[in-house]
Amino acid sequence: WDMEQANTYLGELINCLHLAEKHKAGFFVCLSSTEVYPPQNPEALPLAGCKVSDVLQPESVKGLLCMQGENLAREFCRIRKLELSIVRYADLGGYGLAAQKNDVISSIAHQLNLLPEVTVNTRQTYHLLSLGDAVDALVRVLNSGRPGIYNVSSQRTTPAIELCATIKAILGSSTVLVRESGSPSNYAADSTAIKRELEWVELRPFEEQ
Repeated sequence: WDMEQANTYLGELINCLHLAEKHKAGFFVCLSSTEVYPPQNPEALPLAGCKVSDVLQPESVKGLLCMQGENLAREFCRIRKLELSIVRYADLGGYGLAAQKNDVISSIAHQLNLLPEVTVNTRQTYHLLSLGDAVDALVRVLNSGRPGIYNVSSQRTTPAIELCATIKAILGSSTVLVRESGSPSNYAADSTAIKRELEWVELRPFEEQ
């Protein structure tokens, strides 16, 4: 995330919290990211991450901001006596190659359309979640009214180099993909809690977007 996205996220979160108080809502849902967890090696097991006591160690700008957002929402809801649920999403599969959004697919497509060369971390792995499944998870949390922390992540993994190569082929891009063995970047999070408590099931492959 850049500074504009950061300011937008925190500003909109604050506005939503005040609206919840103004309209006397008894329940608030804070949308966050699995990047609040430390990045792991691609072969690592998913982090459980469904307790307030979990140690969060974000290393990305997005992860740091989401952790700040969670803390802000938690304190606001404690003071205003609102029930709070935190939903931590993994990577969204995308709105489509032509969309002007900041999701994984759109961002990669944008780079491949503009740049002659794109460096890809061969140690980066995505857990791409379809928008339909992401929305379904949010609706279930809203309808339940249950406070808690829920990870929402795909169990399917897609290496970054494979995803970039696929998008490049679809676009017919001439951009050169440069492989680089960077730091581990794999935010595997266990979605057991939302599956068990709210009967959420991943149904739609992100490729259908």
